[in-house]
Amino acid sequence: MEAYEPGSIEFIQEAAIRAQSNSNLGYVLIEDKTEQALFGQTLSWEKDFNQGNYDGVGSFTMNRSDKFALMLTQNNTVADIAQDPNQIWQWGKLPIFSIPEANPGGDLTRKEAKQTGQIVAVDDNGTYAMEDVRIDWQQSDFDYNDVVFKLTGATGTTPAIDVAQNSERRWQNTTAGQKLLQYADGTLYEGVFAVNDSGMVDVDFLYDGGVYEGEIGIFSLSGLANLDVTSVEFRKEAIRRTLTNSEQGYVFLKDSTDTAKFTDAIKAEWQQDLLTGEYKGVQTLAMNPGDLVGLVLNPKGSLDELLDTSWSNNLRPMFSMAAANFNRVQVAAITDSATNTVLGWEDIQLNLGADSDYNDIVIGLDGVNSVSMPDFSDYANDSSNWLKTSIGRDIVNYF
Repeated sequence: MEAYEPGSIEFIQEAAIRAQSNSNLGYVLIEDKTEQALFGQTLSWEKDFNQGNYDGVGSFTMNRSDKFALMLTQNNTVADIAQDPNQIWQWGKLPIFSIPEANPGGDLTRKEAKQTGQIVAVDDNGTYAMEDVRIDWQQSDFDYNDVVFKLTGATGTTPAIDVAQNSERRWQNTTAGQKLLQYADGTLYEGVFAVNDSGMVDVDFLYDGGVYEGEIGIFSLSGLANLDVTSVEFRKEAIRRTLTNSEQGYVFLKDSTDTAKFTDAIKAEWQQDLLTGEYKGVQTLAMNPGDLVGLVLNPKGSLDELLDTSWSNNLRPMFSMAAANFNRVQVAAITDSATNTVLGWEDIQLNLGADSDYNDIVIGLDGVNSVSMPDFSDYANDSSNWLKTSIGRDIVNYF
């Protein structure tokens, strides 16, 4: 692109040609006319313009180590500009670039141009925002919420949002803004797992120490950030995803028919191992690389039964996320590393007489990185610490 003067017709057309090529040269990342953003909110200074369908995380292949830039078309398409770049002189059709020099008023010798830009960094986690009206025009409101997106797999150099934003229009301080930032930095959910680049998640049923015979499923959290994790809508959508047997989710353990790998009793006077069914070995589940995923347990039956039943205190889904259990930790990490973890479930609600031994179902996960998973030692009843038994040590050593 150094062959073209930034901001020239030739530069703009070449950028558009590359962006619509759907190749390592470029892509159209977002089509605002038909795509809905994950977060939306009516603000005091403007209504909520979010519409369409949320398409989830998009993945695009670029050449390793290449530098790339972003182009925003306002009331226009990339394809139209590629075919007829002269139309950019019509109102609202001049593309806006992440490169300041390519925008009108982008002369970097001007102090204000150095301090502000059409694109800003919202945080240090790859979240960016663009102002869709030229900042050299008085019509620009400098709220930087016209298009907000997150990039992973690349690093950028842009001004920080606080440098350029209108102080009276800090959308980051709103309810949706705070949720967006928590989602972007990974703190919206705790007790979840990030899928590694391979997309392959290995699950191993290690021990069965609970009387109940339930089912456990894994589900993708993509697109669920707008739902309260304690809501019926969130819980039922999570369960629905486990039943799809797809990258959205799987039911991977059926206690009534599956046997754990380790079958010796932990301690005769304390708890017997419950043998039923057959050990399946390690199961490999295909999930979307980079997705956050959660786990859900119906301790007393199948997951699909919870879609049609009236829930009560002693019959409701239990999640790996404490927030979805009204801040009760029903799952704890026995071991935890960058790529795998061993989890112990307590299958009775903590407020209903649970013994807090966290061995009712013990599973191993490989190919994931846990996010703020509660630690077993912080929550387990020390008098029932089965990790001090020979089988406890065998399970940890095996995994």
